[in-house]
Amino acid sequence: MAATTESVSTELLRSLQMNSKTMIAAVPSETEFIDIDLRKREILLESSSYANFLGVVGEHYATTIYFRVPRYFDGVDLFRMSCAIEYVNPLGEARLSPILVSDIMTEPGYILFGWCLHGDALREVGPITFAVRFFSINLETEEFTYSLRTKPAVG
Repeated sequence: MAATTESVSTELLRSLQMNSKTMIAAVPSETEFIDIDLRKREILLESSSYANFLGVVGEHYATTIYFRVPRYFDGVDLFRMSCAIEYVNPLGEARLSPILVSDIMTEPGYILFGWCLHGDALREVGPITFAVRFFSINLETEEFTYSLRTKPAVG
């Protein structure tokens, strides 16, 4: 999906895992969620109000898009994994956005999390291609011990 080499992407994900800790916090009560179907690896963007609009050009951390995903998948507690949004902005630039705040209490059995859109995502008018990745990397061998990634969605 992204225009980065696998080694660069792995190094960025490794750094994110080492340096970013997820906090638990409740999401706002009126929040609309984009559901993620893990069996199909699909972000169900089309059935949400975000289908045709993610944000305004030039904004920076002014829009947060919230997702809902089952906490457990094939016996794995995804809350114990690192999570990131991998995206390509309208200029074709690949970026990685860590998920630092998750809610596991509001809807038991689900992880609710928000992607706060960075100015790099909204630098230009056009589609943003993005995927959600849950992962764990062995820091000694620098190999993935777990990696689950959705298919790219376009907004």
